[in-house]
Amino acid sequence: MLVDWEYRRDGAPLLRSRNLAVNNEFDEAAEERLLAAYFDEQPSPGHRAALRLMRIMSDAREAAWGVVQGVLSELDFDFGAYASKHFDRLERAARDPRFEEWLDAAAA
Repeated sequence: MLVDWEYRRDGAPLLRSRNLAVNNEFDEAAEERLLAAYFDEQPSPGHRAALRLMRIMSDAREAAWGVVQGVLSELDFDFGAYASKHFDRLERAARDPRFEEWLDAAAA
């Protein structure tokens, strides 16, 4: 696997992994393999929770980017639809009944 660490400078260990997981719509089995490869060990509940939360943040970033590009970009692309896709996925994930568990596990 090749991972582009271009945005790694923000200090978030799972930054690029979150984008990889969310933009490729990884299921839980794929996330498990990603985390195992990233940490070179079986992922902990905290690792799993952190990735789930980082996926939400990835959608927030992508949605915001789509809104800004919709105003600024001269490209012929439906940035509104792009933003809506990410806002919708962000909302679904934030409403997941496990959300509070993810917060607790990631903080542990």
